[in-house]
Amino acid sequence: MRSGKNLFDLRNAACLSERQLARRAGVSRAMISRIELGRIQPPPDVLERIGRVIDVAMIDRFFSR
Repeated sequence: MRSGKNLFDLRNAACLSERQLARRAGVSRAMISRIELGRIQPPPDVLERIGRVIDVAMIDRFFSR
């Protein structure tokens, strides 16, 4: 799943650990990990919260081809 790799790259570019991103976005660290590994597709509200934390238009990043 491309979106997981995108999140991994964006999170690392923002110098955030999984735990830091999860805490700031109000989700579990396990959810961040599952998204990055391509095991789950996050709901839009989670994408928006993650996007606010790393300051990008996350929906566009996740669903661009």
